[in-house]
Amino acid sequence: MGRIPEGGDTRYKSTRIEKRKNLAAPLAGRVGLNVNSLSAWSSPHDFGDAHSEAASVNEDPLQPSCLFQKRQISEPNGFPWTLADDENTNLRRRTVVSGVFAVGTRSAQAVVSLVAAVVLARLLTPSDFGIFAMVAPLAMLANQIGNQSFQTTVIQAPNLSFGDASALFWFFARVNALVSVCMIAIGYLLGQFYAEPRVVPIAAIWAAFILLLSLTGFQEALLKREMRFAAVLSVQLAALTVGLAVAIAAAWAGAGYWAFAYQVIATESVRLVWVYRLNGWRPAGFSSADARRPVENLRAYWRSIMGFRVAFWLSEQPDRIIIGRLGGAATLGLYETARRWSWYAFTEPFFALSDVAVVSFSRALAEPERFRRFVSRGVLIMLTISLPIIAFAGAEAESVVRVLLGSQWEGAIPYVRISSVAAFGGALGRVVQWIPIATGDAQRLLRWFVCIQLPVMLAGIAIGSVWGAPGVARAYAVVLVTLALPAVAYCVRGTPLRFADVIGAAARPAVASACAVAVLIAMRGFLPRDAGVTHLAIALVIYVVVFAVAWLALPGGIGASREIVVTFREFLSPPTGNAPKSGTP
Repeated sequence: MGRIPEGGDTRYKSTRIEKRKNLAAPLAGRVGLNVNSLSAWSSPHDFGDAHSEAASVNEDPLQPSCLFQKRQISEPNGFPWTLADDENTNLRRRTVVSGVFAVGTRSAQAVVSLVAAVVLARLLTPSDFGIFAMVAPLAMLANQIGNQSFQTTVIQAPNLSFGDASALFWFFARVNALVSVCMIAIGYLLGQFYAEPRVVPIAAIWAAFILLLSLTGFQEALLKREMRFAAVLSVQLAALTVGLAVAIAAAWAGAGYWAFAYQVIATESVRLVWVYRLNGWRPAGFSSADARRPVENLRAYWRSIMGFRVAFWLSEQPDRIIIGRLGGAATLGLYETARRWSWYAFTEPFFALSDVAVVSFSRALAEPERFRRFVSRGVLIMLTISLPIIAFAGAEAESVVRVLLGSQWEGAIPYVRISSVAAFGGALGRVVQWIPIATGDAQRLLRWFVCIQLPVMLAGIAIGSVWGAPGVARAYAVVLVTLALPAVAYCVRGTPLRFADVIGAAARPAVASACAVAVLIAMRGFLPRDAGVTHLAIALVIYVVVFAVAWLALPGGIGASREIVVTFREFLSPPTGNAPKSGTP
């Protein structure tokens, strides 16, 4: 790993960098699958060190390689797990292979989800979607506390012994049991809050879902810790497909909103069976000495991550909760569906790329210029994938809703337009969250959400509620757009990045999308007036052509496009470099 040049920023002395890197290090030792295509935002000479699942020429690039070169098998199940720091492995090749597989799998999930959403939208009513959406915020909070935060803790631990893992597992199980009981109790209160008794049994189903997560989440985190993202993503895709098939069958049979509950049960049951088959690790007994280890450092990290996630949840859910209270299940169903479709083009690649971004950014932190290139390229690719789709959905909301969802969803059209504005502006504020996480400064994000975004969002929602559900939706969009640039300035402060680095990377897809929307609006009088399939197809062709021309016409457009093409050629070419054979120390 390179060292900071003489005269570099003294805040990034190697000791502090190593400290911060330790948080993300366990993610980087293996393939880097969920480590999705971060190599795409680095030029060919940026990657020359460790990070490749395709390290050995004779190995399957999606299977374990010489991952944990320093692994000790002195305890049960291969513990303790430590990070291999093999600087000879081809980082670029590994990241690209991992990234392309992850993005491909995530794309398959997106296609399956979109097809299922189109079918379910025609089998169920907005009210059915709204009933489930009333419970969703509580379920998301429970999932963040009892599953996601624990998974992050397991993945990020620099060293994890068998005893520590066992103690953390049983702590995880106790917390999930408590969360499940609380969710059942709060479900009753939700029924009173929304004046909707159908919410209560759905909350109980979600409580059972949280208990299932306690059985699968820890094992899944261990798979991720070993960077077995190919296996994890395959499980997720299979479970999602089975769950959606069950939901469609139930909806077809007239189950109504219960179709979503059956989907959750089927999905988690498949994950439970498959994850346990992939991961043979089992914890020590509940009463053993290992299970009683204090692991206070891991608990402290979990509390920190949980605080951040809870703060983020509080800033993201008020619009849903208030709209459900003001408008009832039908209105919430329209808004939630519009919001989900508007954000879909961002959330899918964002979650697919998050792991690789954090890993690769943290590894580049010791070299400020390299770090800046990585982050700039990451922002460019992330927003190039998402912003044009978001902008098109907002501009052609009427056609998109009628073609994809059907006439019963026409009430969602204004919400799609509003939510597209929120997603277009909020995407930048969301993507820069990678920066403080990669630098090991999660407390910075926590302060942002608690001290800035949360109070501003609550104030905005309170003001918007005066104008009913549409007012709440507009307030949510205004707050996200308003806070986007301050979020960038806040997240880059104290890092080698400059504000202009991030804004410059975001400007290209944003400006190109705006140009394409402007041309589309100007030509609307020449398009078919029925807002049907023909209208949507012609509008899409015009939009794509104008976006591509605008992208290339902006300064540096051809060079940026060439670098992306080179990345995929790198993936298709035979592996190169002096990677050691499997088992080489």
